[in-house]
Amino acid sequence: MRVFIIDDHCLFRKSLISMLNSCQGIQVIGEAGKGQVALSKIKELKPDIAVIDIMLPDISGFELARAVLDYLPATKIVFLTACESEDDLKKASEIGAAGYFLKNIEPEEFISYLHDIYQGAQRVSPDIGGKIFAKLKDSRTTSESLDQENKNLLSERELEILQMLRDGLNNKELARRLFISENTVKNHLKSIYSKLGVDNRVQAVIKAVEQHLL
Repeated sequence: MRVFIIDDHCLFRKSLISMLNSCQGIQVIGEAGKGQVALSKIKELKPDIAVIDIMLPDISGFELARAVLDYLPATKIVFLTACESEDDLKKASEIGAAGYFLKNIEPEEFISYLHDIYQGAQRVSPDIGGKIFAKLKDSRTTSESLDQENKNLLSERELEILQMLRDGLNNKELARRLFISENTVKNHLKSIYSKLGVDNRVQAVIKAVEQHLL
């Protein structure tokens, strides 16, 4: 996989590049510390994955990601950031990012997630995913009851799959856990996305928690 790194902290960026280049199957083909410089290089190099910090000195990582996807929709966007924010995760999801990770992630875990993303999966840092979903749940008042109409929107199997999505299972793990084929999993996911009016699994889980389905 051909990776481009964008981060304005030179020491962190160089360390990340060194680590990734030491991994079999990964090649860092370019780097930049500013968004505008990165965009110019990315258009030329056409990486498989762009790893982007949200806080850049000239434009935001979100602006850069949108520009990259407008020009190279096949490039997968991965945010690697110190920002532990529900709003930032939602923005990343709405843009169409394939991954969102905190910089305190273990190196081996990050590399494993990159391989998953390269194969077409979506991944979120377990730390931030768990905290945000817990925050969404705790934000409800104790007097709130489940909206039965919303709950009836999804089948029992779809609710079961949503629970597993919240736990970070990929399609292959879902199929193995439920004793069904991956194609059947994909069909269930399409139905869930359609019913919830979302485009991907991160949005599905966030909306399901907000609507008291989980």
